[in-house]
Amino acid sequence: MRNMLSVVVLIAMVIGLDQGLRGPDGAPGDLSSSTQSTLTTLYAHDPVQRSLSVNSGEPGMVMRPEGVFNRDTDIDFHSYRPGELSFGMQGGSQAHITDLGSQRALADRYGYEETVGFGQGFASIQVANGTVMIRGREDDQSLQPLVEADMLLNAFDRTQSSILPEVGHVYLLRLIEDRSTSIVKILVVAYRERESVTFRWERIDD
Repeated sequence: MRNMLSVVVLIAMVIGLDQGLRGPDGAPGDLSSSTQSTLTTLYAHDPVQRSLSVNSGEPGMVMRPEGVFNRDTDIDFHSYRPGELSFGMQGGSQAHITDLGSQRALADRYGYEETVGFGQGFASIQVANGTVMIRGREDDQSLQPLVEADMLLNAFDRTQSSILPEVGHVYLLRLIEDRSTSIVKILVVAYRERESVTFRWERIDD
């Protein structure tokens, strides 16, 4: 009886794993093409972990016995504007960011289906043939241009940008530094005013 129970539990685990690896339509998922996004938390009062380099994924600041120094800061929390995320603070940098709205609003605007827990739209945002694309209306394989990206990619003023992060909102960031351009998608997942912000992000320019 005990052996039979163990077999039943094992079968249930295998079925659960199989379902977890399937796409929204029930088709088997493709692990080889899984996204490489990163979940990062920045802390307002930590001199190092308040910053992020999108090139390395590590803190932009570094602490040494002589003091705290900038290594490669692209994103900073709270230092420049209380409670806000700031971008492009390094000398000669350009930063432009646009709020694409909540995940639900994004799905409604572009007409694609979301699943429980959302994430389909954010995961699909990518650059294809020089155009920023998002999930299409027809199925999970189709894509359509992300209209809001046009203004972002054609902005040329040299500015530092800041935003008050909104939980559940998707943002698109363009950074230009030393003639190198980075395009980053950001999903804010948690925010504690003037304490910390957690977001999932991924560079999509390469």
